[in-house]
Amino acid sequence: MEGKLSLEQAPMIAYAGAGCPHYNHAEKLIGRRNIPSVCAAFEGGLQFRYHPHGEPIMSMIQLIYVSTANHLLSELEIRQILDSSIRHNTPQEVTGLLLYSDGSFMQVLEGDEAAVNETMSRIERDPLHHGIIVLERTTVTSREFGTWAMGFHGVTTADATKWPAYAPFFESGFDAKAIDAKSGVALDILHHFAQAD
Repeated sequence: MEGKLSLEQAPMIAYAGAGCPHYNHAEKLIGRRNIPSVCAAFEGGLQFRYHPHGEPIMSMIQLIYVSTANHLLSELEIRQILDSSIRHNTPQEVTGLLLYSDGSFMQVLEGDEAAVNETMSRIERDPLHHGIIVLERTTVTSREFGTWAMGFHGVTTADATKWPAYAPFFESGFDAKAIDAKSGVALDILHHFAQAD
């Protein structure tokens, strides 16, 4: 059996049993049989799968990829991409950030593993880009880009001036080979642009 607790259904802590101070509240909301038998942090809409005996398995992942647009995109085309992302990501509780630089993309997706996999399959079928390279795929216990169903930043020359240490990785489009060769730099770049916005 599979299920998930939403933020409306549970407080910030999943429930361990009668010793948990939230046990009675949980029992009223989701029923005694559905109360997880182990405690886990419940942050930013973190989803759980349930075994038949009610034991939750955290299955959130974070995926980062780069790709190349088939042509330089107009502002309207980028807006259409973002509108589509938000429309698809919101019901699946997928969050993330999209960066666009000189005809190339870097994007981070995070959420339930099945939802991220489905989102990535849709992205791979998109005819607007090619050369998709997954840089990182990591199991996580909380969201780092949970503010947006899909945030966006269009990279400019001003960004290269502001962050010269990262400029070689993005100033002429995202350099997948260079980014992949330096562990952690993809996530660092995404965090910098997330904070800038």
